[in-house]
Amino acid sequence: MQELQGRLATCEDQLQVTRTKTFSDQTKHKHQAASLSESMRKLQSQLEQTRSLLDTVQQQREMLKNDNQDLRSELDTMYKQRANGGL
Repeated sequence: MQELQGRLATCEDQLQVTRTKTFSDQTKHKHQAASLSESMRKLQSQLEQTRSLLDTVQQQREMLKNDNQDLRSELDTMYKQRANGGL
């Protein structure tokens, strides 16, 4: 009978250790999940900012392209006028 009580006490101790470890692991995993969630939120924000910046750069590039075309056209007109004796 004492042997069974000893084995029971050992099993109960092991159960308590296992429960404590399980709780600790769950807590650790919850913190990791929260950290990952925060990292994903930050990365999503950075992605949105990057997309916005890219859109701005593309718009500016298009405006510069149009300005360049306008200036080339104006310059061509001036050369033609000079070549034809104008100005």
